[in-house]
Amino acid sequence: MISLFVSLPEPSLLNKNSLKYLLIGAFISIFILFSSNALSSYSLTDVQVFRNSLSDIVNKSKNLTMSFQEKVPALNVESSNSSRIEMIDLFLPNFETLLKNATNIDYPSDLKSVRDALVNSLKFETDSYRHYRSYLISGNRTEDSISTDLLTKAFQNEQIYAKFLASQ
Repeated sequence: MISLFVSLPEPSLLNKNSLKYLLIGAFISIFILFSSNALSSYSLTDVQVFRNSLSDIVNKSKNLTMSFQEKVPALNVESSNSSRIEMIDLFLPNFETLLKNATNIDYPSDLKSVRDALVNSLKFETDSYRHYRSYLISGNRTEDSISTDLLTKAFQNEQIYAKFLASQ
């Protein structure tokens, strides 16, 4: 609890103007004190909202990735590349939607790097599937290599936001 001690001059020495300024100063001090407390609790709420939004997108991403990875092995070795391409085409719009949602979440300015890590991770993963799709069409091993490199970058970015989510 904060106490405000003000030493007032003798009442006979105060005129109306000096009393008015003294009271205005006291009100401003109290306003600043309560405003800073309100702002600090508002910031906590911003962080909590951001953490919840981030966690929601991360969970949706994990579920989508798991679903995609479960479907791909279901295509056996004899499956055609066109079957794999169809599978990628089926999932890509969902990854793009997640990327758009991640890009649009509100975040406290000091947590921009965490939000950027999520966006980058989703972008790298989505681009990886696009390059893998190109590899299936063209047979160009460079596309396959790019796809693998992008998944590595996605994982590296994932470590940044995972660390934030793990901290409380």
